[in-house]
Amino acid sequence: MKFIKDQCIGVVLELLKELARCFHAHDFMNAVGIIYLQYWETFDVGATFARHLTIFKLKFYHPKSKGPSGI
Repeated sequence: MKFIKDQCIGVVLELLKELARCFHAHDFMNAVGIIYLQYWETFDVGATFARHLTIFKLKFYHPKSKGPSGI
């Protein structure tokens, strides 16, 4: 019986790893809400937008590298 339990636990842990790899973190998924009109109709949009913008910057912002001409 322990063998079956250990196998089930192993399968569930692998499934959780795969789900974590496929889906973004909860805070990122909340930040994606800025594309919906309902997001902008909320009462505290000023406070949440700044936080969500920071999440996007942390995820996607990369400083431009200067080209050969230094521009």
